[in-house]
Amino acid sequence: MIIAVAAIVLAVELTLVWDQLAKAWKSVYSANWWWVLAGVVAAMSSMHSFAQIQRTLLRSAGVRVTAPSIVAARPGGAGPRARRSAAAAA
Repeated sequence: MIIAVAAIVLAVELTLVWDQLAKAWKSVYSANWWWVLAGVVAAMSSMHSFAQIQRTLLRSAGVRVTAPSIVAARPGGAGPRARRSAAAAA
């Protein structure tokens, strides 16, 4: 039932914004790919810098931080693989 409602809402949304999506696709397709690459590199650098600052702040509070623990600390919590390995270690 919920999937059917979600599909209907998605279909209505696509119908209402189709012209905007077409314009956006043309803009992306005609973009200078060097600028797209520069944007991706800038975003990756920003994420790396944020992770380094987060690790530094956690260490200054006395928290022992390893790279896998930072990766596992996602907004949705640890993924199934991390939960399985934590359960196996216990």
